[in-house]
Amino acid sequence: MQACSRAGKKCSGLLTVAVRFRPYSRTPFAPGEVPPLGLTGTKTASLHKFSEVAVMRKKEAGQALIFGVFALGLLLLGLMGLGIDIGYMRYEKRLQQSAADSAALAGAAEIPYGSSFISAAGSHGASLDGFTVASTQSGCPPTDPSGAVGTIAVTINYPPCSGLYSGKPEYVEAYVAVVQPTFFMKALGITSQTVTARAVAFWGSGVAKNCVFTLGSPGTAIEGITVNGSPTLNAPTCGIDDNGNFDTSGGDLDVTAGSVGVVGEATNNGGGGVTPTPITGIAPLGDPLATLTPPTVGTPITFRPDNIIPGSTYKSISINNGTVNFPAGTYIVNGDMTISGNSTVTGTGVTFYITNGGDLTINGNTNVQLSAPTSGSYEGILFYQDPNDTSSARINGTNNSFFQGALYFPNALLDFGGTGSTFNSDAAYTLIVSGALRISGGATISINSDFSGLVDGNPIHSSVLVE
Repeated sequence: MQACSRAGKKCSGLLTVAVRFRPYSRTPFAPGEVPPLGLTGTKTASLHKFSEVAVMRKKEAGQALIFGVFALGLLLLGLMGLGIDIGYMRYEKRLQQSAADSAALAGAAEIPYGSSFISAAGSHGASLDGFTVASTQSGCPPTDPSGAVGTIAVTINYPPCSGLYSGKPEYVEAYVAVVQPTFFMKALGITSQTVTARAVAFWGSGVAKNCVFTLGSPGTAIEGITVNGSPTLNAPTCGIDDNGNFDTSGGDLDVTAGSVGVVGEATNNGGGGVTPTPITGIAPLGDPLATLTPPTVGTPITFRPDNIIPGSTYKSISINNGTVNFPAGTYIVNGDMTISGNSTVTGTGVTFYITNGGDLTINGNTNVQLSAPTSGSYEGILFYQDPNDTSSARINGTNNSFFQGALYFPNALLDFGGTGSTFNSDAAYTLIVSGALRISGGATISINSDFSGLVDGNPIHSSVLVE
């Protein structure tokens, strides 16, 4: 094969191909030297350099994309980790909030017994939700727990030292603080975080909306609400709280109430209607009048209708076809109390405490109008049976009869109803707290809830969360 000269000879095609592949040699021409005609080395070298730059740029773009994806992944992982930590702490705070609520409610329930019991009760309330401490603290702001993860601090303030109810003696403030662990935030040097929950509870009247309470549990000897006859019960401004079963079989009962809650079952096989529909399976309620202190029982004397002495302890009280007025005061009955026949019995500002296994019976064509004290230790309490007694009570009457006050028979059956067309309509308020309740007769029975005439309002005091 002949070599090409620089005189402009045409090179053979094969040689031309060889010359076009000369860019693989990177030897430059001397300064001022003119490349031979037809030689494309300079052009192909420029293309080669362009190619190298393009490849380098592609490589750099790929690396940047990889680094970007990696950085974005780290950011998303960090956000996910932060979300997990925050979610965990929110979950733990909900648990602590339940404990703080229990602590505040338990502490507030002890207000009538004295401030010395509030802290211990609050601590016990928190422990029921799993937050137990050796001793409670007080102070505002509360002291955060110091120590390892899992350290708990319970603070009870009476009265509260912060918030809307600061300094008010009807309120209790509770804090539950716990050192909680972190997980992903440890990468930022945060290994733990103190989470605090706060609650405030109020103790007083006016928070209880129910006016009928039965305390016996389902299946026990004395429990629930039953019916005898075809009565109508109207309690439109208050509710019914039944710790037992609500069973209207065997009668025809119509009920209108603000609410009806039943721990056990609600059975209506006897006709009538209950408005609203009972809510079953509710949590049982404790005795709302358990804080009452019984009067001192003195030496029993014989009851004389013509010489009634308030504050006396009577062996029994029996009134048959008589007219009797009880002066204001407390009467202790160390046995049975019976009002029957065509008797007319009145009394304003009176409380009857029945003990020693005695029972109460008011029936017949009686006209009985009794009202409880408007102030004092037994404000709003009309009948009070010894909680140790289980003797049944029966309160029936005519159209004009009324019983204004609390009818408290915590471990007994109360039979309540009228023989006329209406019953108890003139009572501004009536509270029924009994082991069980039987609604009887054929009258329309009124259960009102106007406590405006009482100095301290509703005699059923309870604690309720306000913050």
